[in-house]
Amino acid sequence: MKEVTHLRDTLEDGLSYVNSKSKGQEKLKVLHEVEVNGVHYALMQHTHQRVGEAYLYKVFDQGQISDIETVSEWENVMDAIHYHLHTYYD
Repeated sequence: MKEVTHLRDTLEDGLSYVNSKSKGQEKLKVLHEVEVNGVHYALMQHTHQRVGEAYLYKVFDQGQISDIETVSEWENVMDAIHYHLHTYYD
């Protein structure tokens, strides 16, 4: 796992991401980005939600995001983040 800033580097203010969905647009704040096994993920928060509520999205080359679709992928990413936090920040 490594920390990256690919998505934030493409954003005008480095934080605000507008996600276009079938129900309209939602504005998200990019909190953190990581790359796990060559796949890019972003921890994001809806701008209208309270502090502490964040979601993890897969990020594609053109900056589009999607939900993580499988439990195994979710577990792999969370294991890598957990290992990183306990190795470098304990």
